[in-house]
Amino acid sequence: MADADDLLLDGYEQEEELGDHELEDEEPPPAAEQPIVTVDDAMTLAQARTLSGRRGARLVLVMGEAQTGKTALAAMLWQRFLEKDGIAGHRLAGSRTARGFERRAHWARLEARQPEARFPGTRLEDGAVLHLRVHRPDGVRVELLVSDLAGEQFERVREGRPLLDEIRWAARADRFAVVVDGKALSLRGESEIAVTRAQRLLLALQASNAVRDTARVALVVTKADALGVVGEQALARHEPALLDIAREADPDATWIRTAAAGRGGAEPVGLGDFVSWLCADDRPQPGLPDFDGLPTRSIAAFRA
Repeated sequence: MADADDLLLDGYEQEEELGDHELEDEEPPPAAEQPIVTVDDAMTLAQARTLSGRRGARLVLVMGEAQTGKTALAAMLWQRFLEKDGIAGHRLAGSRTARGFERRAHWARLEARQPEARFPGTRLEDGAVLHLRVHRPDGVRVELLVSDLAGEQFERVREGRPLLDEIRWAARADRFAVVVDGKALSLRGESEIAVTRAQRLLLALQASNAVRDTARVALVVTKADALGVVGEQALARHEPALLDIAREADPDATWIRTAAAGRGGAEPVGLGDFVSWLCADDRPQPGLPDFDGLPTRSIAAFRA
């Protein structure tokens, strides 16, 4: 089975073969839209081109080491969409990878009555890109491709391997979510380790020059409900420095606190902030007008 990098690059190579006139085909006349749900486990970017015509899809790279909460974040976003009519006014309109989301969310359901949900780590061979179709509160449709990659890949990046050597498609991403483990922040002896790991990922992202002018970066605190006094103090000490590094790549970089899998059945928090950030308009490209009606970047940009 090909890994996620190979699948993504195959998609981009196929895109390179298309002429400009094909990339700029007119969209078909609007029709009554039906929810799209298929049982695929993952998607390639070649498949993503069929999602929304000229608007394309938004690629999200979630960066974090093993057991930091990357999979829980994706799984519980899906679960919350199924349970509620919407998240912060955003509504689920379908998914081409429902089986992939369901497989991940299954663990949350099994652990729903436990003091703390436990998600198995993503193995290297199981790295995937998951699809969500979301309608924003203003009615604009956004196609999201959210990565769920093995923590080992980010360990190698933290230890010095260039990001684009480890994840070759990272330069095509539209959103970079760098995870900070809130539970680890609250444990004496692990707090500084958690901060250092996030810092090294940010520095690797900065050194890679992978963040496009229109892309966005966020520091996402996972397991925020586990932040104790030690964790809050650690966050207060390190928030400004980490944000300064993130803003070298994205001047609008921000912090988002989440507790996707609430302990003891507690309500998830921060998912509304997370999905709003995912679906917000791209940063305006310097020197170009900010066209209304094009909140996601064109599929043609995948060729760059």
